Amino acid sequence: MPQRIVLSGRAPHVGDVVLLPVRRGGTKRARLLAQNVALPGQGMIFVKIDSTLRGPWVELVETLATRLGAEPLLCPAFPARGRTLENGLPMVEGVPLFESTSLAELIAARAPALRCSIPDARSDDDLDAVARGAAAAERRLVVGSAGLAEAFARVTGSADECAPLADAPAARGPVVVAAGSRAAATARQVAQLGDRAVVLRGKALRMLARAAVEAAHGGTLIACGGETALQILHALRVRVLMVYGEVAPAVVLARPRNRDLTLLTKSGSLGQDDALVAALEALALLERRGA
Repeated sequence: MPQRIVLSGRAPHVGDVVLLPVRRGGTKRARLLAQNVALPGQGMIFVKIDSTLRGPWVELVETLATRLGAEPLLCPAFPARGRTLENGLPMVEGVPLFESTSLAELIAARAPALRCSIPDARSDDDLDAVARGAAAAERRLVVGSAGLAEAFARVTGSADECAPLADAPAARGPVVVAAGSRAAATARQVAQLGDRAVVLRGKALRMLARAAVEAAHGGTLIACGGETALQILHALRVRVLMVYGEVAPAVVLARPRNRDLTLLTKSGSLGQDDALVAALEALALLERRGA
């Protein structure tokens, strides 16, 4: 079924995804949000972090671990995107992310009291094993990237049980791209769009988001970069977002609650060069099927 995402100011329901915007907010903000977010009394809490370990995630995890009295299982590997964990070293395309610094050493430097279980993962099979082990051990706190999240979907069977895109409202109106990410992948993806969309760029993400929302006029808005997507939600004054699934690899279809707008989001650094073109073609196909 469609998945509900709520911004941090709302109390979550069971199964909700809570958005904690900490990447650029500093360690104090990360601790504050982690301290104040509502937590369920039982069950697993999965904390999704960046696969290249950007942002004050250590402080976020330490605060949650203290509140829960639980030792986190930590595995940020995402082998499908070239990010692995080998002998405790985070790797990107086979190159150490932090020269010779291990993940345990990175944590110790920022949160000396935090103890984590850190399994290696070089493949999706490794991630599936991590997910099975975490579920069997009834882990209270699990931390990983989208790679581990996908592994949980595979091992629980939920990845094969639903087709949420069938429930998505039809996308209509103009197509606007807010290219806030400066990643090379985003530049290549936008270049392939040609005249299929109006492309807006800018380093001031708040201004970019407001301009993009105005230009979309209830049509389709594509946000390239997580921070760009967050600023678009702020510009829309949205507190709840319904996510329907991927229309193309790494491109996710969502609809803000009570707003007539189709929102596509993607990480600035992920996706093939034709990712945005493929996403728009998939949207057109969904519209024809629903006509």
